[in-house]
Amino acid sequence: MGTSDYAIVIGIERYDDPGLGVLKGPGRDARRFCEWVTDPGGGAVSPDNVVVLAAEEPEPEANIQRIEQAFVKLCQSTTNRYRGRRLYIYLAGHGIAQNAHEASMLAADGGRNERERHVPGWHWLNWFLESAYFDEVVLFSDCCRTVDGQWPVRAFPLPQVKRGSPKRVHWVRGYAARYGGMALELRSDGGDRGAFTEALMEALRGARNEDGDVTASSVAAYFNTPPEVESVAWRDQEPSIVFSGDLVFSSRRASHTSVHLLVKGGARPVVEGGPGQRQWKVREGDLPGEYRVDLPRGLYAASAGDAERFFKVSGEPGDFHVSF
Repeated sequence: MGTSDYAIVIGIERYDDPGLGVLKGPGRDARRFCEWVTDPGGGAVSPDNVVVLAAEEPEPEANIQRIEQAFVKLCQSTTNRYRGRRLYIYLAGHGIAQNAHEASMLAADGGRNERERHVPGWHWLNWFLESAYFDEVVLFSDCCRTVDGQWPVRAFPLPQVKRGSPKRVHWVRGYAARYGGMALELRSDGGDRGAFTEALMEALRGARNEDGDVTASSVAAYFNTPPEVESVAWRDQEPSIVFSGDLVFSSRRASHTSVHLLVKGGARPVVEGGPGQRQWKVREGDLPGEYRVDLPRGLYAASAGDAERFFKVSGEPGDFHVSF
């Protein structure tokens, strides 16, 4: 477990402002992210280090006071102004954008008449970059970035920390929509969910690089190819993943399925598909005509000469054989 990693996860569906419609996905999306971030095979954050303010809790929706208390409590229990290795911030709910860099999630008591009650994700992330309470900060914001008049940028609830010798903090920022765009929800029998979070969960669990790691760059590459969500919603949103360092989110090389490709005739096989619809690195095996490739869960096509095979990998550890 990542005992020096922390997470604040917020999903808001109901607002005090009657002009803001009820959302159906943020609570579920927040809990899905929480499941990943505490999964030993995912974010591996200790559940004791996670604060969840999500819909359908026994307590009321997350108003600005509850949200700020979560951040203040996280920062106050530090040693020499250092809290840990990594902080995850996940935000889902109604949102606006004050500028081209910002994505502000409205608190449950925020709205057009209470414009100061919001969480400006980029501005608050920058507070952590300057304070260096963490070595790495990850922000995922599944909310609209529409422009609606003049909104202030709410200050972080603690004074700015100025260090004499600034320390570099690596960061990842994921936005559901372009500046001025809307974050859409997908409808299904299993319940509504955010299109961005749906793709994000697929990427965090399966977008592995050739070394078997899920990293900032492999997640960004996944978002550059249309995921298996409704294409119209994806085109309208224009989500983005940007980063200053190629952080490793999970490394499960041993959990990949080892696929053995048995080829007659000497042709070297090519394997394509899986997360990101990419070509995978195939290596020679121990026997003549044997090749191997480690693959995460997904659908694949393997070709060798004129022969082609299609197969599905479940993602469970073990061996799998494909013969040509």
